[in-house]
Amino acid sequence: MPVYTRVTIVDSEGDRARGCPRHAVAALDGIAGAHVDWADSKGLNQWERKALELSGERSKLGYGISIVKDHQGDEHEHRAGTRLQLRGV
Repeated sequence: MPVYTRVTIVDSEGDRARGCPRHAVAALDGIAGAHVDWADSKGLNQWERKALELSGERSKLGYGISIVKDHQGDEHEHRAGTRLQLRGV
């Protein structure tokens, strides 16, 4: 059975959450000052790792305005927060 929650992210206040690589990238894009806990993130391929690295760098810079599409295809602007809104570890 594959393990999907392979990535741990940490917000600017030290709160931690785990998720799949795709959700971790989305969380990093939406949380200013967040980063990946690489020691606790296992089994990533080179593409997942690169996406997480890029999103982590962007989060460190305080960016976090992204455009997301909802299930109907409408675009919405999402501004970064500073805290994880995910279930903690």
